[in-house]
Amino acid sequence: MDTPFKLYFEENQRRIEIPCYTSMEQCVTEAPIQLLENRRLTCIFSGEGTVQFDCLEDTFTSGVHVLYQYEHNLAYPFLPGEQLGCVKIASETYYFRFIIQPRVSVAEHEQMMQEIEAFLKGYSTQHTQAFTHALPEQFFHILYQIQQHPIQQMAHIYELEEVERGGRINQRSQLYAMRHPQEQRQLVQKKKMNWNLPANQMLKIQLQNSLAIVSPYEATRIRQFLQQDWMQTVDVPSHYIHSNDGMYNPYYREISQILQNRMNQPIVRGTVQKSKSGAEIYEVWGYLKVIEYLKELGYTSRNAELTLKNNSKGDVTFDHDTQNYVELVKEDTVLRVFWEDALLRDARKVSPMQPLYTWHNHTPDCRIDFWHKGIYKGTHIIDFKYRHLEKRWTEQVAYSDPVDSMFKQLSAYALARSNSQQLNNVAEPLLDVAPVKQVWAVTPYTTTHQETIEGYPLQLHTLQPGSQNESFKCMLESIVQTM
Repeated sequence: MDTPFKLYFEENQRRIEIPCYTSMEQCVTEAPIQLLENRRLTCIFSGEGTVQFDCLEDTFTSGVHVLYQYEHNLAYPFLPGEQLGCVKIASETYYFRFIIQPRVSVAEHEQMMQEIEAFLKGYSTQHTQAFTHALPEQFFHILYQIQQHPIQQMAHIYELEEVERGGRINQRSQLYAMRHPQEQRQLVQKKKMNWNLPANQMLKIQLQNSLAIVSPYEATRIRQFLQQDWMQTVDVPSHYIHSNDGMYNPYYREISQILQNRMNQPIVRGTVQKSKSGAEIYEVWGYLKVIEYLKELGYTSRNAELTLKNNSKGDVTFDHDTQNYVELVKEDTVLRVFWEDALLRDARKVSPMQPLYTWHNHTPDCRIDFWHKGIYKGTHIIDFKYRHLEKRWTEQVAYSDPVDSMFKQLSAYALARSNSQQLNNVAEPLLDVAPVKQVWAVTPYTTTHQETIEGYPLQLHTLQPGSQNESFKCMLESIVQTM
């Protein structure tokens, strides 16, 4: 539709005009534009007013605004799925909607989340809050109907106004004038619409409580309803309210029933949140796959229960108070599989739980420490990279010294050192100099290039959702046997 401004996305070299609508109802019924996660992205706005994305704190005025450049190693600002935004011009608001597609296929993205859930459900008996079912679209249609026809009543209010400006003068007005002889204005009675009624107060409480149990996209749409001017006049009392007015109104009654059903749904443990980026989901999925494949080699777990934090990032967490690892055992061999555990910077602090130290870029996604009969034998490190790497890897092999930032990070892991005297009570200089046997960069995209970069034990491997990953499993088994 025609708007007094122009709004575009520029994704890589592709410029896409963003359609905007004056009503949220029309916005959510029209087909949204589609973007691909982790591509260069710029927002271009020309006109008066401000652009606001629901998931971003910053607002944008006229100009060119860079949202993402992967060269700067920043996080992509949008999560996979539907996103909302608006353009505000004076008293007018225009809404727009777009979909972020994951870098892997949608089916692979969903499969990773399902496999994470399945793994964690089988790993522990504890429970974590989960969002398993979407609110029906009818829910938001009802909210729109309430927005158009809320429960309201006319109220009589008194306001001070200049003399002879209208309004009803009655006994209360005259009494006020007698008590305030110096007042130059007069108290007049006026009629004003009142929405601060028990039915709306109950509705507001229910909607605010629902924000904790719905998806980010659903929460955004509910917040937009709560931000309406008339809803802002509704108080939230400190105690729960039951309103017969709301029960008699079919729209209010149905909203209450839908939310009550959602509240009563069973809590399921181990559900990966939809509010995670594709890269974060791939890292979690990859870590759990490594554990799964090690268990297929005959290792059994003897410690932590795994769960997912119920927060915005949704990290894997453990039942340990201070440690983040799974311990796998087979006969006299123990593997400790750490998740995002920072390497030390001080050789004097080396311990059985942190056998490595380095100087920078020191938090690998997955670290496997090998112990045999109580003796530390070395470490294998895996970093999960949610992007195409084969071309960069092929180019990097031509260099004897890593220059790319990613390769600097991986080489820092490879060059980590240890202190066998503190770990094994016997100095082993060869182990201390090279405790990290290999460092893998792992991608979900098919790659045939596994050549080790000269001078560094770095390799590129594929770990792909929906695949048997036989090559990856064979290489992992080889590492375990070698250690």
